[in-house]
Amino acid sequence: MAQPAPLSPTIGATERTLFALLNSRLERQGISFPEWTVMFFLGSDRLPRSVVLSRLASGRVVEGEAAVSLIDAMVKTGRIEIVKVDREDEPYVMLTAAAESTFFPLRAEVAAAAQKIYAGISQEDIETTRRTLEQVGRQAAALLRGAATTQPPHSA
Repeated sequence: MAQPAPLSPTIGATERTLFALLNSRLERQGISFPEWTVMFFLGSDRLPRSVVLSRLASGRVVEGEAAVSLIDAMVKTGRIEIVKVDREDEPYVMLTAAAESTFFPLRAEVAAAAQKIYAGISQEDIETTRRTLEQVGRQAAALLRGAATTQPPHSA
């Protein structure tokens, strides 16, 4: 039996095309992909700062000091604000009203584009593709974790 064609080229080309499409929308609003990701996580909610930082890292968007710097920069530009919630010790993060006025129309535009992209594809095929890609992602992450623990450190 012949080997199936590898998924990697298709996954890569699709991801790059979707990313370019999203970035074309974001650039018109002066929003970077990491900023969009924070805005998307928040929507009309407020989340603990640690949750936002964790989601940025787990999504492989940005992590560590770069994620902290992103949050700080978004506060300075007025896209998000840090708020105290009741008796919680941890600060929460939420969109500012100005950011909401940009984010919600942009999110609707992105959703409309997604509908056009998925037009003509059955829900069953979309769900099968989602499950397959999730499994591929989990297995790749497991290999990555294994590679990170088995490779010797780089020497300077």
